[in-house]
Amino acid sequence: MESRIERLLESYWEGKTSLNEEYELKTYFRENPSNSEGARFFAAIHDRQKITPVKSFYHPGRRLNRNRWSVAAVITLGIVVAFFSIKDTHDDDFLIEDPAEAYEITKKALMMVSSKLNEGSVYGRELNKINEVQLIIKEKKNEKDIIK
Repeated sequence: MESRIERLLESYWEGKTSLNEEYELKTYFRENPSNSEGARFFAAIHDRQKITPVKSFYHPGRRLNRNRWSVAAVITLGIVVAFFSIKDTHDDDFLIEDPAEAYEITKKALMMVSSKLNEGSVYGRELNKINEVQLIIKEKKNEKDIIK
């Protein structure tokens, strides 16, 4: 039996044992305590397994109250959104009952949109001119390449 244990110890230190063989070594040294190096090692492992940690691992960069703050932020955001949505639905200042006044306000809004679109079309025409010039330059380069 001793020779088997010695072979198992050698393969254990080389990292070639299976879980069953390691279990066999642990039980052997637990049942037959001695003063050998292997016995002291496995006894220390067995004693270490009995110890429960007093405090769990705490990462110094982790904030423990993050979940509480997240919940508080979501609740606050929900209250603010609800406040403004309720306020907007009960706002009767924008209700216009006179059709002529509504027509004038709509006309002004559409004229403003139209003027902004016209400004954009001016820039669009300038961009088209630049594109036309670039096409002309490419055509001339192609003609020069063909001639060469």
